[in-house]
Amino acid sequence: MTFIIHEDVLRHIMRRHGNDLRKIIGIQRLEELRSIVEDVINNPSEAHQDIHNPSVRYYLRRLNDLWLNVVIQGNEVETAYIISTKSYNKFKTGRWM
Repeated sequence: MTFIIHEDVLRHIMRRHGNDLRKIIGIQRLEELRSIVEDVINNPSEAHQDIHNPSVRYYLRRLNDLWLNVVIQGNEVETAYIISTKSYNKFKTGRWM
């Protein structure tokens, strides 16, 4: 399946989550963000479907004790952000199939 990553979504991700992405992954530019998001989608550590909305999927890449979570609705990337192991466990028990 082909996924769409809009420029405005990449800008949103950098605006909202850029500090974490810069500190943890070293992402500085939108092109770097696009590349890592594509890589996570194509080679996730895990992938899950939302239990409340089957059109939403979560693609995760493990980063030691953290996770990069890429959220896709339909065939479009909605957002991406870093989550802790605590958040991962909450999602695993209450949000993901």
